Amino acid sequence: MAIATIPGLAAAAGLPSSIGSVTVYQDRAVVTRAASSELAAGEHELVLEKLPASLQENSLQVSAKSTGQATLLDVKVRDAYQADTANERVKLLEEQVRKLQGQQALLDDEAAVLDNQRELVLMMQRGATEPSKNGARLTLDELKAIQSLSADSLAKSLAGLRRVAEQKEVLERELTALQNQLDQLQSSLNRRTKTVTLRVNLARAGKLDLNVSYAVAGARWTPAYDARLRPADRSVDLGYFGVIRQDTGEDWNNVKLTLSTARPSLGGGAPALQPWIVDVAAPPPSEGLAVDSVS
Repeated sequence: MAIATIPGLAAAAGLPSSIGSVTVYQDRAVVTRAASSELAAGEHELVLEKLPASLQENSLQVSAKSTGQATLLDVKVRDAYQADTANERVKLLEEQVRKLQGQQALLDDEAAVLDNQRELVLMMQRGATEPSKNGARLTLDELKAIQSLSADSLAKSLAGLRRVAEQKEVLERELTALQNQLDQLQSSLNRRTKTVTLRVNLARAGKLDLNVSYAVAGARWTPAYDARLRPADRSVDLGYFGVIRQDTGEDWNNVKLTLSTARPSLGGGAPALQPWIVDVAAPPPSEGLAVDSVS
């Protein structure tokens, strides 16, 4: 989170923030961030960047306290996209990937040559034992010489193929690691985030303390149980705890976590109203004796 200033407003320093607490419900979580900074008197525009894309805008709550009598003037939320142009780190990783892929291609070529040599040796061995067109066969000494030569050539070819396979395996591991780094970096560059812009006014210079809370989707917890039998006294110890899962994109390490069984609803709708029908009142029935008709 950072502060950005705009022309015409008082300059502001960077505003680091940290997540102080998280309340996890069974379908969402409420995150509370805290930040503080010394600001000069006047109006400041504070830009809170790289908040999770799943931030639910109608849940955002901001409180500002200051020794300089701060007034919160406006709060706006918008989507933000980081630049998709490759930075120096991406370029470096892409160059390393290309080099490894080139080395892989060279090893593939070497393996093809060695495999061809192996096939030629095997063909020579098969041909040495077959009679020629005129029926002549190689002598025993000639067969031994061919066998010795082919065995040496075949051993070299097989050793070369094993060496190439080992080198390719090492390259494959390095290439996979580099590709994973590149994918993660490119994913972070193209990731959508939320930006919250605050306008505050300080009557005089002082320290500004901000508390920002918001609900995020992509978080939940489920109950889990642990039963341990104690045969000595024929009893069972039952443990109860919660398992938290979240993919909000925020780091919740070393923050205060609270699990809640409540089911909060954001906002609220007015109850359905039944219509009141207003009309002219019907006249009361006339009083008197009823007269039967005479036939």
